[in-house]
Amino acid sequence: MIIKEIKEYRDIKEKARTYLCYIMSSNISHTAHANSQNLDTLLDNMQMLKKAIPKSEVLYALDGNGIQMIDSISQYPKLNGVNKGK
Repeated sequence: MIIKEIKEYRDIKEKARTYLCYIMSSNISHTAHANSQNLDTLLDNMQMLKKAIPKSEVLYALDGNGIQMIDSISQYPKLNGVNKGK
């Protein structure tokens, strides 16, 4: 059973990645910078992305330096609202 699942994943991996990239790019603007208006827009877009990918564990946005820009967005209380600035 495991080998079958690995083969299935190998067959759909590229399509799944392409679809995930499409969902993310259609919901997140590439123009998000660290000012409050753009961060509000980014937060709204992240909430839409969370709805588009309901089984995601946690969502967050990183700036160009790899620093987390917003609090984590998660359905799990332990992960929700943490790690900003790390």
